[in-house]
Amino acid sequence: MQTLLSLAFIISLCLLYTYATDWQARGLNPNVEWHSYTEALSLASQNGKPLCVLFTKPWCGACKSLKNSLKDFHEFVEASKDFNMVNIEEETEEPPSSGNDFLPDGGYIPRLFFVSTDGAVHHEIYNKNGNPTYKYFYQSPTQIVDAMTQAKSLLH
Repeated sequence: MQTLLSLAFIISLCLLYTYATDWQARGLNPNVEWHSYTEALSLASQNGKPLCVLFTKPWCGACKSLKNSLKDFHEFVEASKDFNMVNIEEETEEPPSSGNDFLPDGGYIPRLFFVSTDGAVHHEIYNKNGNPTYKYFYQSPTQIVDAMTQAKSLLH
């Protein structure tokens, strides 16, 4: 009986860990270390890594498509190691209270921003191959990795 209880406990812990990992990833690549915005900003002052902040919504088709394409994109996982990664689902949590810093050209989704360790949002880093009307909109993993490469050279 005690063996069964121990086994049930271990299985429960594994399920809890899997659920917690999935919650943090929110449908994105679970091999990336995801943080809340507040946690990432705090980490940035300790580890010197800038933030990469992705805004999504759970019902958004473009967000779902992007999340799906990032799941198996190895270059994204590697690039993410140089950042404190944040995914803000606007339906389920409050966006950072930085005024309109995260809305320079509208509240469309998905949109991606880079934040330095001092909390400054860097609007000069945007999707150079995207629509100039929606500079922070990314539709492919390659576009995101290109922006991450630019951000790494400017913010590190």
